[in-house]
Amino acid sequence: MNLHENQTLSRIYQIASQIARQGGRAYFVGGCVRDSILNRNITDYDIEVYGIAPSYLESLLSKFGAVHEYGKSFGIFSIRGLNAEFALPRTEYLQAVDAENKRVILSEAPSKQQKASIERQYPKYRITVLPNYPFRHTDFAVIINPDAAPAEAALRRDFTINSILKDVITGEIKDCYGGISDIDGKTIRHIDAHTFVQDPLRALRAAQFAGRLGFSIAPETKVLCASLSLQMLPIERIRCELKKLLKSPYPKLGFDFLLNTQLLRQLSENWFQSFQCTFNFFSSSVPLCDIIPNLLLPWEAEANTALLLLPLLISNLQISPVLKLLCGSRQEEEKQKVIASQIQEFITCPNAYTIRKAAYFHVLDPLLKISSSIAQYTGNPNPASQIACELSGELNSTPLLTGKDLIECGIAPSPAYAKILQYARELQFHGYTKSQIIQNIKQNIQQFFNKNIN
Repeated sequence: MNLHENQTLSRIYQIASQIARQGGRAYFVGGCVRDSILNRNITDYDIEVYGIAPSYLESLLSKFGAVHEYGKSFGIFSIRGLNAEFALPRTEYLQAVDAENKRVILSEAPSKQQKASIERQYPKYRITVLPNYPFRHTDFAVIINPDAAPAEAALRRDFTINSILKDVITGEIKDCYGGISDIDGKTIRHIDAHTFVQDPLRALRAAQFAGRLGFSIAPETKVLCASLSLQMLPIERIRCELKKLLKSPYPKLGFDFLLNTQLLRQLSENWFQSFQCTFNFFSSSVPLCDIIPNLLLPWEAEANTALLLLPLLISNLQISPVLKLLCGSRQEEEKQKVIASQIQEFITCPNAYTIRKAAYFHVLDPLLKISSSIAQYTGNPNPASQIACELSGELNSTPLLTGKDLIECGIAPSPAYAKILQYARELQFHGYTKSQIIQNIKQNIQQFFNKNIN
C-alpha cells in the first residue's frame, strides 16, 4: 500500500466513523472489494452508506471537504481531492418518458414504491406497460432507499464478483450472491437475469472484465449476453468498453466471447461492416490469420488497436469504420493508421527504412514485440529485431532537421517549410545524417523554391 492509498483509506475511515455515530453504516462495494480480494491495485473506492438520509449524508460529507453533487439525483456524492464516491442504496428500473402523449412507459407493472415515485414526479402522466418497448441505455429511473437491505441493493449490480460488500470499520464481508466463490473460480456470472438484461452494455462489460481479469464467462451469462441488442447503445459507451478491453492483459478472451455470442456481428451489421470482416479474417485458414489472434497480448493499447486494422489493410478493405469505432479523435485515427501500416510493413518486408520510421513515430517497441511473436510462432528468423539492433545507435524519435536549422542555412521562413521538412524526414528514414540532409536539400532547393539558395 502506497502513502497516497493509506491517506485515502484513513480519510474514508474517519468519514465512516462519523456515519456510524449518526446511526448509519458504510461499506466498500463493487470493484474495490473485488480487487482487494484479488490483491490488485485499487485506484478509487466506492462506498455505499446505509441508514442515512440523502440530505444528511451530503451535510456530513461537507465537513470533510467540498462536495461534488454531479450524482446527487442518484444519491451519489464525492469529496474534492478524495478518490472515493459515496452512494446511498438504490434500486433501478426501466422507464421512458413520452412527453408528447403524457405517459411514462415501463417494461413491467410497477411496484407500489415505483408507482408512488412516478406519480410524485409526473402527476399528470399515465403509466403504460410495454414489455417490448425499445428502451434506450439512458431510459431508467432510480429510487433511493437508505433503509434497503444489502442484498436488495446489490441486486442491481451486474456480476456476482462486483456485488460483495465490506464494512469500512469492522472489515465484515457481506457476500449475498456468491461473489467470493466466483472470484476463486475465476468466473464472471450475472446476479439476476431479470435485471441484467435491462442494460445491454453489460454484455460488453462482461467481455472487458474477461480481458482485465483473465476470467471465463459462465455459460448461462453467455446465453443472456447473446440475447441482448446493442442497437440503442451510444457509440461512446461502446468505444469506452472496447478500449478497456484492448488495454487489458487478456483481450483475446473478451474478443473470442464477443465473436462467439454474435455481438460483434451486431456491431458490424448495425454500424461498422468492416469490423466483422476483421474477425472473419482472423478465423480464416490463412496462416497469418492463425497468428494474429495470438498477438492480442498485454501490449500498448495502440498496438492492440492497430492489430484489428491489419487484416483490413491486407485485404484492401476500408479501415475508416473501425477507426471511428475505436478512436475518439482525428489525431488518434491518424496515429492508428500509421501503426497499422507499420505492422503490415514489418510482417511483409522489414528493413532499415521501416525500423527508422517506427522509431520516429514511437512505435518501435510494440512492433518489435509483434515481430518477435510472429517469428516465435512460425519458427522463422526475426530480421526486424536484428536490423533494429544494428541500427540502435542511429535511431531517433525526433526530427534531425527543424525549422531553426533551415533558418541557419539561410532559407527564410515560408509555406514551403512544411514540404521541406517532410522531405527531410523521408531522408532521415533512409539513413541520411543531418549534414547529408542539409546538403541534399540545398542541392534540390529548386523543387521547393523558384530560386537557388547558396
